[in-house]
Amino acid sequence: MSIEELAQKINTFDYYFEYSDDASKFNDGSREQYTINKALQKMDDFQLEELLELITKDKNLIERYFERL
Repeated sequence: MSIEELAQKINTFDYYFEYSDDASKFNDGSREQYTINKALQKMDDFQLEELLELITKDKNLIERYFERL
């Protein structure tokens, strides 16, 4: 996954999936969070810096869900 694709996934991530009454939305959100975190673990510091420049969401919000940001 490219840095641009990962930034797009983070920018469009459903940050409120945990509050859904619909189990499928919760499961989809959990899966997407796992996928994004796995991709982040494979990135070096330079790539992470480049990624952060492309993210438009509030930093406090993304830090809650994504470990390396």
